[in-house]
Amino acid sequence: TWMFPGLLATRPELARSVVENRYRTRDAARANAEKYGHRGLFYPWTSASRGRMDSECQSWDPPHCLTQNHLQGDVSLAVWQYYLATGDRDWLAARGWPLLRGIAEFWESRATANADGSYSVRNVAGPDEYSNGVD
Repeated sequence: TWMFPGLLATRPELARSVVENRYRTRDAARANAEKYGHRGLFYPWTSASRGRMDSECQSWDPPHCLTQNHLQGDVSLAVWQYYLATGDRDWLAARGWPLLRGIAEFWESRATANADGSYSVRNVAGPDEYSNGVD
């Protein structure tokens, strides 16, 4: 969210490599989601080249690997911004859409119905990044 728009505006070929990396690591993101009881794609807050949460994420105390869920929104926003900047509908259909769909599936499985009919996403990191367990 912070770096991608500037990269997209000034170096679109490098910006493409960012979203392509998310496409390339989607199998690991799917395995991450399954491991923690979710559907879709769950990208870790930090990871190396393979996108695996178990061996590559270095922040377990506090548990950012599990609670920094907002990264899913960052990834989907980057995908959409890339499409808007390039207008590449073929890329969107073949590579962007699987990411957007997978992240939507993650959020759908991550949401919890409340008694009043609203929904919450429970046990995430708050805006200060150190207040874990926020609903």
